[in-house]
Amino acid sequence: MPQLRQNRRELTDERIMAIYQCLLRKSRDGHFPYGTWSKVASKHGFSPRTIKRIWERGNRSNSNDFKPGIVQRRRNNRVGKKKTSVELIQQKVASLSLQNRKTIRSMAFYTGISKSVLA
Repeated sequence: MPQLRQNRRELTDERIMAIYQCLLRKSRDGHFPYGTWSKVASKHGFSPRTIKRIWERGNRSNSNDFKPGIVQRRRNNRVGKKKTSVELIQQKVASLSLQNRKTIRSMAFYTGISKSVLA
């Protein structure tokens, strides 16, 4: 039976700032009481490693820029399925000679478009 891929939770900028603010409240001179990572992780529904990464990124921005912790997402507008224009695909296929349009494999090679998009 094929295994279904589990959806990953996306961290929004608001959630990241909420986690960072929570960590700031719990820190004592940059140190945390025992179990803080696990408590914050279970409260927000992420792993302790993710929570620690957020804290480290905030501290890194603090020390470099002398600004309060900047912990925004690093994946702005670079994720997801890339958009393909139907008109552009039709134009590229129409510009091929009949010999190069006989198979999907040859069309993909000569147009530079993947076979899955052409199929």
